[in-house]
Amino acid sequence: MIVRVELYRSFVIGLLAVLVLLLLVGSAEAQDFEEDTDIDLSNVPMPTPLSWAVQTSWGRMLLVDLSEYRIYAFEDGELVRSTVVAIGRRDAQTITGEFTVLRKAEAADLTWQGNTVTNVPFIIVYDNPRAIHGAYWHDDWGQAVSSGCVNLPIDEARWYYDFAFVGMVVVVQD
Repeated sequence: MIVRVELYRSFVIGLLAVLVLLLLVGSAEAQDFEEDTDIDLSNVPMPTPLSWAVQTSWGRMLLVDLSEYRIYAFEDGELVRSTVVAIGRRDAQTITGEFTVLRKAEAADLTWQGNTVTNVPFIIVYDNPRAIHGAYWHDDWGQAVSSGCVNLPIDEARWYYDFAFVGMVVVVQD
């Protein structure tokens, strides 16, 4: 169902881009151009299906800004929530990129480099093994203290867990 909706949205966006191009060409033809004048359409942006800028114009997405130590939730292009987070330490950095939510777990034991933390709450996996999740073992928000995951206070983690869905775009940027 999600794939069908995504394909439909991509089709609509593509159709809108074609209409814009037709309007540009039509308005150019209405002017008195010389017959050999070429119209440069190379600067007309074409959306990509996973571009976060396109995603923020409809639907839901998460944006993690490492330089600000914040996570942002967008719905239909509007910011609906923002929270201070903890990110990966220098020796276990949080990776930047454009991802999708792979799976969610209300609670699970997480093991990283031989260390296990039990009953980690509200896990949103976006780059296995990296995830966004609640952290009950520290309150160092706004700092680089995790093992590469994005850590949230428990009550905030619950909200983002409920907001997220499998397949949703997650962007992590510097």
